[in-house]
Amino acid sequence: MDGGNLAGLDETGLGVEIVNILASLQKRSPEDVAADPLHDDGTVAVTSMVAVWVLARVAEAFGRRRLVRLDRVDGADLHSVAGLARVIHQAIRSLPAMRGAA
Repeated sequence: MDGGNLAGLDETGLGVEIVNILASLQKRSPEDVAADPLHDDGTVAVTSMVAVWVLARVAEAFGRRRLVRLDRVDGADLHSVAGLARVIHQAIRSLPAMRGAA
């Protein structure tokens, strides 16, 4: 996973990448993960623990210890792929290097 590639993705693209990350974590195909139970928003449901793990992997891709402060994240966003993609997208856009590129 490369931070530069992630930075170029919109929320939908990040959602696809999150499903790929989950597939790798669970040693399953992305298609199998996509068939998992859905959250009310229509995307794959995730536990908050898994969401935090995904956030940590994305932070590593940007060479950071953490990407977001969890105390500033709406807990509801940590329960679905779409919510997680939204959090990641906002965090990437707030990175100093990304603000200068916009």
